[in-house]
Amino acid sequence: MTLKIGDIVELKSGGPPMTVTSVGTDFGKPTVWCAWFDGTMQRNDHFPIDAVKTCAEPGPMPSALPP
Repeated sequence: MTLKIGDIVELKSGGPPMTVTSVGTDFGKPTVWCAWFDGTMQRNDHFPIDAVKTCAEPGPMPSALPP
């Protein structure tokens, strides 16, 4: 699988959509670093590239202000 910064992925086991922030290796294994939001908290972690899959880009966030 070829991933690049900005791609939207999720864990194959499920979970929130995550944005790829870096792609490289960790201890010689292909790894992807990701960021996502848990409520209002930004989270970051890295995963083996085989543990993620690409997913459809999420739609626009609903506006907190009335139109």
